[in-house]
Amino acid sequence: MTKSPEPNVLRAEGPDPPSRSFRVNLLINGSLILLWYCFSTGLSLYNKWLFGKSTMNFSFPLFTSGLHMAIQFLLAGAIMLCLPGQRPRRLPRWRDYLSKVLPCAVATGLDIGLSNLSLRTITLSFYTMCKSSSLAFVLLFAFAFGLETPRLSLVGIIAMISVGVFLMAASEVDFVLAGFVQVMLAAAMSGLRWSLTQILLQDHSIGISTPIASMFFLSPLMSLCLFAASMVTEDLNALADSTVFTSGSLATVMALILVLGGVLATLMVTAEYQLIARTSVVTLSVAGIFKEVVTIALSSITFKDRLTPLNLFGLAVTLLGIGIYKWMKLRTMHEDSLRADGADYKPVGDAADAQPLSPGRYLPHRLSSATSLHTGDLLPSVGTRRIHQAGWLPITDDDDPVDTTELQPLDRTPAPTSRFRSFVSSRSGRGTRALNGFVPLDTNLPTTEPIFEFIDDDGVTEASLTGRHSRPA
Repeated sequence: MTKSPEPNVLRAEGPDPPSRSFRVNLLINGSLILLWYCFSTGLSLYNKWLFGKSTMNFSFPLFTSGLHMAIQFLLAGAIMLCLPGQRPRRLPRWRDYLSKVLPCAVATGLDIGLSNLSLRTITLSFYTMCKSSSLAFVLLFAFAFGLETPRLSLVGIIAMISVGVFLMAASEVDFVLAGFVQVMLAAAMSGLRWSLTQILLQDHSIGISTPIASMFFLSPLMSLCLFAASMVTEDLNALADSTVFTSGSLATVMALILVLGGVLATLMVTAEYQLIARTSVVTLSVAGIFKEVVTIALSSITFKDRLTPLNLFGLAVTLLGIGIYKWMKLRTMHEDSLRADGADYKPVGDAADAQPLSPGRYLPHRLSSATSLHTGDLLPSVGTRRIHQAGWLPITDDDDPVDTTELQPLDRTPAPTSRFRSFVSSRSGRGTRALNGFVPLDTNLPTTEPIFEFIDDDGVTEASLTGRHSRPA
């Protein structure tokens, strides 16, 4: 008796096993957070040193911020020139540019400009404590835009961290009203800024979903906004006549100092965008609390900012809230990994007796070449990416055993509103003949259009199932 051949198992080239993927993601995200801490803390110390009245006393924070944005634009353009993968897949439409890119650029410019302006009158420690309140604004805008679902546990942790930040700021002795108002307005703009940034990175129809592309399109508008504000509020004639730029040697040193700030800002924003793309805006904000604690400690050492017992108690409360949040995030990641480890494979068989693969989570495989599926092949039915209202149905051979369904790489990105669709199987006698037993839900004609798509972590179509038949239906 001839033994029937074992069915094929579809295992496209993709990520490592989930348990290892969990560790790799943890390492990558942790490294990005560490780099972000270094760049952001370094930039905060740089700004306070440059703009503080007791240090360099460079009284043109808005002009400097606009210059930094111009440097970001040039660096982003250079990176896209050298790395084609960082280029946008399409140029944003004018409607999207005005309705989504422009508001994000204005909010970012106001956040940066007001932050640097406040550093002229308040200490870096007090600035950092007040800026931590941006968490409340981040949550408010994230809830408003549907980026995060309100949960009692998340609200409780944010409240705990906010109480700690409030206690740290309660005993501030060097209070300046103008600086306080400026930094609180900056905190509000920060919340709006990061919610709009997440929308830009996740809405692939805009076409600027890569961090470098976002920087390239946002930076010119931010620079223009800051330069305009500088011309209104700062005496640029005094800047041109100052000895800093009239003396050749001093001008060279000052130019290098200003360029250094632009490079630091570019590196910091790149790390921020990568964190948002890999996690969420709320994760970035909560993780940033610890960075702010480090900034406060370094500020007290570098600029002799005073910390009271009430400040230290608030610091302890904040660290406790951060620890609880991190524990919850790690537990969630580990549970997702365990669910992915339980992925099963169901047979692709005859429509009369095969069980459809249920909607749920599918592995985000990246396919390097076309793959044919035949009756009896196995497909993954559970994995790590949720497909909204979409499922697999059996591949049937009808009466033609040579029929196949192929996985073909595609060079397009589906519209967000129709990325995932449900499909039904057409059987003999129902009046329609689907290619290999598949037909889209809203059509009665055979088609070779994609009927299911694999989506990678960036939301880009890597491959799709297309029907192919050897004779007219």
